[in-house]
Amino acid sequence: MTTFVSAAQADEVIDTIPTTAGPTGMAITPDGTRVYVSHWSTKTVSVVDAETNAVESTFADPGAFAMAISPDGTELYVTNFRDASVAVYTVPGNELITTIGVGDFPAGAAFSPDGSEVYVTNGDDNTVSIIDAAERTVQGTVEVGSDPESVVFASDGSAAYVSDYSGGTVSVIDTTTREVEAIDVGDGPWGIALTRDGAHAYVANYVSRSISVIDTSGRSTTTIVVDTNPWDVALTPDGSRVYVTGQSTDSVLVIDTATKEVVETIDVGGDPYAVMISPDGRYAYVSDSTSSSVSVIAIDQPAEPDPEPGPGDEGSSVPLLPFASVEMSLSAS
Repeated sequence: MTTFVSAAQADEVIDTIPTTAGPTGMAITPDGTRVYVSHWSTKTVSVVDAETNAVESTFADPGAFAMAISPDGTELYVTNFRDASVAVYTVPGNELITTIGVGDFPAGAAFSPDGSEVYVTNGDDNTVSIIDAAERTVQGTVEVGSDPESVVFASDGSAAYVSDYSGGTVSVIDTTTREVEAIDVGDGPWGIALTRDGAHAYVANYVSRSISVIDTSGRSTTTIVVDTNPWDVALTPDGSRVYVTGQSTDSVLVIDTATKEVVETIDVGGDPYAVMISPDGRYAYVSDSTSSSVSVIAIDQPAEPDPEPGPGDEGSSVPLLPFASVEMSLSAS
């Protein structure tokens, strides 16, 4: 029996979507059909049709910073650092449901995997507000490190990881006891991403120009040095690669999680801010904050093997040569 192997094709930008000025935060619906893009400078949110790669609608929001979509895809939470609140909208429809008061300078938001809670980081309070998603009220507050920004949940919902930008730490919140443990990382941690099995967290350290890889079981860290100021990170669904926005180089780095090496560098628009990967793992979306655009990157996909000859087929099956031999490169969560 012959095994067919195809080398990955190089990642590349396949489309650039014009948007309102200053795209920053992003969120993708669970079915991957829409990409929401926030514009804090113009106080608006754009909705991109992922099939046509075009903005289908834009609506006003007073803060328009970080965003999170519920696991069932019916609600959108948008943080408003201007008045310490979170706005809740219908998906689709973009109708305002309510506004929830939280701490000062809410920067990041994330739904728990079961959709029952929303964690919101409050950068000026050094706290995380915990919102009951059914009641849409704050049910608790947890103190974390200095200047909390991004927040992500472990896939089993047992813990939430918070990047403390000014503290150089990641705060790990036990979602049952609400106890907090701090892990030292690099300087200026912002973006953070977790593997689906929860074994590793990737953290983008903007100031120290590095990616910290946290072993979540032993709480140990390794460091990947990068030639840019990394801001945000996103993992492919299979956990094989990390995509990192490099703000100082207008690029996205691709890191091989097995070797922990940068294997690809992709040029994008100006000052790339957020990066998100579609649920099927085929595309990465990057908000180009000073280019007023979203870059769409086609992610390498392994080729399907040729079928083996059936009864009566003549000739022999010959393995296909790789389409391309590629080296890769990246950044972190």
